[in-house]
Amino acid sequence: MENQRTLSDLPFDVLDLIFEELESIVDKVQLAQVDEKLGAAFGYHSRSAYKKLSPYYRLTPEMLVVLVRLCGSTIEEFTCRRMWNGPWSDIVAKSVVQHCPNLKSVRIDVDDDNCDSVQSFLKKMSKLLVSAELNLLTSNPKKIFDSITEMTHMTKLKCRGNITEDVYQVQNLLALEDFEIEYNKHFNTYSPLNVLEICAPLTSLRFLTVTNITIMPSEQPHSMIWPELEVLKLNNCEIFTELPECPKLKTLDMINCNCHIEGLLFGFILQNGVNIEKMNENCSPPPFDGDNFLQVLRSCPKLRKFYTPMKDIKIYQDFVSSIVETLKENGVKQEEPFKLIIYSRAKLKWIRRLIPRTSSPDLIALDYLYDFFY
Repeated sequence: MENQRTLSDLPFDVLDLIFEELESIVDKVQLAQVDEKLGAAFGYHSRSAYKKLSPYYRLTPEMLVVLVRLCGSTIEEFTCRRMWNGPWSDIVAKSVVQHCPNLKSVRIDVDDDNCDSVQSFLKKMSKLLVSAELNLLTSNPKKIFDSITEMTHMTKLKCRGNITEDVYQVQNLLALEDFEIEYNKHFNTYSPLNVLEICAPLTSLRFLTVTNITIMPSEQPHSMIWPELEVLKLNNCEIFTELPECPKLKTLDMINCNCHIEGLLFGFILQNGVNIEKMNENCSPPPFDGDNFLQVLRSCPKLRKFYTPMKDIKIYQDFVSSIVETLKENGVKQEEPFKLIIYSRAKLKWIRRLIPRTSSPDLIALDYLYDFFY
């Protein structure tokens, strides 16, 4: 009597079609557990489908372990966000450590319950990771920053939540190119940091975003130049110090910030405006009057998009005509007009009324937004 054939005897291309017909990931993983051949067929079928792995509510941790074991070599990003993916699982994390040699990026919510486990996970993956986004909901973020300092290949880091002085360990990430810190005022209303001191050793830094931080001057000597920085975004910050020179700056956002040094933003723009292409400002006190506004345009010959409330600026015909003439000098063409987005409906109406009386009204594209987006 001939041996009875089973599903596992089918070639991979046929098994691939069978897996394709299964709509549920649960059904696929259950079938993959039947034997080694079907597990390998699932890996073949999945290809790069789980390149970005997020735990699914429909899969138990045990089933996720199976998925990671069979597809781990293709996984490059691992996400575990409490609101999206459910609670952290130690056994899934251990499986990722064991089976994901190509992991490059993680996005993790860290709370008091999983802090020790996440710390261990990050230390074990430190030589692989180049990108991390960490939402620090724990009362003891020091453990996480202790593990971050070992990630010497890290080029992108986002830390949100309970940002403490332990963030200074980021200074050791000399390869860092993109750094974002956002403090959650739920932990404390006052969050002073010497951001300039933290970033001074990071000479490869190209993107920096700072939110809800009180930026204090440093008591220690440090470099006052960010040589590679192209994008600087300061949101809802209290600023008590001069900012470093940024010769390659292309984008500048300073939104809902209080500048405690007179002329801070205006002077910073004059010093670093030569390469700025986009700017978004809403600071207190207002950074410039009408004459200073024109100086800003002259010092930023590449500026093509400007978001501003135009506080403390009186709108009249000669002023609007001077804007147009300055844009001409900066090489603005009507085919790609200068985008001026004003957060004041009254100012917008006056400029719109006066622009047709200028020599080149098509050089400005006006718009209005009710609030600030960043």
